[in-house]
Amino acid sequence: MFRNRSFLSLTVTQFLGAFNDNIFKQFILLIALQMSLEYLPLDAQAMAMGVFAFPFVLFACLGGSIADRLPKRRVISLAKAGEIVIMTLGMGAFFLAEANPDLAIMAMMAVLFLMGTQSAFFGPSKFGIIPEMVQESDLTRANAIISMTTNIAIILGTTFAGLMFLHLNPGGDLTQGEPNWYSGFIFISIGIIGWISAQFITAGSEASAPERKLEWNPIHELRYLAKDKPLLGAVISAGWFYLIGGLALASVNVCGKEVLMLGDGGSRLFFFVAGGIGLGSLLASKLSGDKVEIGIVPVGGALMTLGFALTTIVEESLLGYGTTLTVAGIGGGMFLVPLIAYIQERSRGGERGKIQGAAEFVTFSFIFLSALVWDFLVSTNMLALSPEGTLLAIAALALTGTLGVFFTVPHIAVRFPVWILVHTLYRIRIIGMENVPRRGGALLVVNHLSYADPFLVGASVPRFVHFLMHRQFKDMGLIGWASHLMRAIPVSSEDGPRAIIKSLEEAAEKARKGHIICIFAEGGISRTGNLLPFSKGLEKIARKADVPIIPMYLDRVWGSIFSFRGKKFFFKRPLRLPYPVTVTIGEPMPSTSTSREVRARVEELSALALDSRKQKGITLATRFLTVARKSGGRTAVI
Repeated sequence: MFRNRSFLSLTVTQFLGAFNDNIFKQFILLIALQMSLEYLPLDAQAMAMGVFAFPFVLFACLGGSIADRLPKRRVISLAKAGEIVIMTLGMGAFFLAEANPDLAIMAMMAVLFLMGTQSAFFGPSKFGIIPEMVQESDLTRANAIISMTTNIAIILGTTFAGLMFLHLNPGGDLTQGEPNWYSGFIFISIGIIGWISAQFITAGSEASAPERKLEWNPIHELRYLAKDKPLLGAVISAGWFYLIGGLALASVNVCGKEVLMLGDGGSRLFFFVAGGIGLGSLLASKLSGDKVEIGIVPVGGALMTLGFALTTIVEESLLGYGTTLTVAGIGGGMFLVPLIAYIQERSRGGERGKIQGAAEFVTFSFIFLSALVWDFLVSTNMLALSPEGTLLAIAALALTGTLGVFFTVPHIAVRFPVWILVHTLYRIRIIGMENVPRRGGALLVVNHLSYADPFLVGASVPRFVHFLMHRQFKDMGLIGWASHLMRAIPVSSEDGPRAIIKSLEEAAEKARKGHIICIFAEGGISRTGNLLPFSKGLEKIARKADVPIIPMYLDRVWGSIFSFRGKKFFFKRPLRLPYPVTVTIGEPMPSTSTSREVRARVEELSALALDSRKQKGITLATRFLTVARKSGGRTAVI
C-alpha cells in the first residue's frame, strides 16, 4: 500500500492532522479540568466536546457536496492551509490567558469550533478520495491503515498534550511554570508540515460531479441515504461508535484524575484505548482479506462491551485499567473499520462526497450528542454517576449498538454467523475472486454437496447474496430464520408451473436491480459427490434479467460433516478441523448460455481446483500408499 505515493501522502497528512487536533483538544480539556468554570452551561469537558462536534452538524453536508464538486486533492490542500491559520489563532487564545483567563477559555472554545469546521470540510474528501487511490479489494486494508495511523496519532497527541501540560504547568498548577502560549509554536509547525505532505497527493485531481449543487440542508442528504437501508444502518452504526468514543474520552480523563490520581488526567489511559483501536484495525484487515468482511462487526461490539464492563471490576491501577481498555479498543477497531470500508464500497463515484457528507453529519451528530449524554450522566441529580459508573453506562451503550447493528443491517446479520462458521469449521481458499463483479447483477451457478454450501458461497463472495432455496426449509426453525435474513427465494420442484415461474421471475427481478443471485442448479444435494444434471431454471433467470452467469465450483466439500458421505448429513466425526475447502470462481459467461454449457464450465473448474492443490512429489501412487498405510483394516476396491 505504501508504494502508492498518493496513499502514503494522504496517510501522512491525516496522521499529522489527527496528531495536531488531539494535542490541541486534550490540552484545552486539561486546562478546563483545572479551572472552575461555573458560568459554562455544561460540564467543561462536555462543553469542549460539543463545541468541536457542532460544526460537523452544520457543515458536513456542505463539505460533502464540495468534495464532489471540486477536486478532492484541492479541498484537502485548502483544509490543511486553514489548519495553519486556526493554530495561529489558538496560540493567540493561549496568550490571552495571561491577561484574562475567563475570556481566554471562551477564545479556546471558539478555536475548537474552527478546528471542527476545518475537519468538517476535510473529512468527506479524505474518505472519498481513498476509493480513487486504491482498488476495491484493498479498501479494508487502506481503511485499516488510516485507522491505525490515526489512532497512533491520537495516542501520541493525547500523551504529548499531557506531557506538554505538565512541563508548562508543573503539578497541574496553572499559576506556575511557563506560559501556555508557547505550545502554539508546535501546533503551527505541525500544520505547516501537514500542508506540505498534502501537496504530494496526486489522486483526486478531477471533480467526480462538477455539476452538483452545493447542499446545506442535511435532510436532503439523509433522504438520499435512506433509499439504501443497509447503507443507512451502517452509517448510523458508525456514528454510534463515535458516541461511545466521545463518552469514553471524557470518562477516561475523569478516571485518570479522580481514581488513579494521574497528574495528566487520562492521557496515559487513552494510550491503551487508542492503541487497542489500532490493533483492532489491523486485525480487521487481517480477518477481512481481499474483501470487505462486515461479519466481524458484532465480534468487535462484543469486545467493546466486555472491555468497558471489566474496567469497573479490575484493580484500580494503570495496568488493570490499561488491560481492559485495550480490549475495548481492539473491539472498537474491529467494529469501525469494516463499517467504513462497507460505506465506501457501497458508494458510487459521483455520489461519494454526498454519502460521506451525510455520514459525517450523522457521526458528529452522535459526537455532539455524546457531550449532552456525558453532562446527563455526571451532572444530573438523578444519576451523578461515579467514574466507574460512567464506564458501565458506556458498556451498556456499546451492547445496545451491537445488538442494533446486528438486527438492522441484514448484511451483518448474515455475514456474522457465516464468518463464525467458516473460521471454526472450515478453512477456505478462493481462486478467481476477481471474477465476481463488484457492482451490478449477476447469477452465481454452483455445485451442491452439503448443507453448508450457502454459507461457503456467502463467505467467498464479498457481496450480499440472495439464494434460491428449497421451499421446505422456509419454516424450519433456525434455518427458516436464517433464510429470512438472507432474503432467500423459496422454490420447489413440487410447486406447480405458475409458482415455479413466479419464483424464477422474482430472482430475475432482483438480479436486474443489481443484486447477486445464487442457484444450486442440480436441484438438490449430491448423494455421491458427483456433479448432477443442471436444471434449465438458470437459463430463464439469466436471460430475463440479462445478467452474466458466474460459474463456481466448491471443491473438497464432499467429506465434510454436512455432506452425505457416510450416508448421513449430520452427526458424524469431521475428517479434519478446520476442514479445507477450495472455491474456484470462473469468468463471467453470457446470459444466453445454456445449462449444459454452464455445467461443462463448472466441470472445468473442478479440474482447475484439483490442479491447484497438487504438490511436488505427491502422485497418485504416493497418495495410495499414504492412505493404505493409515487404513490397514479396510478393503480397497480399484
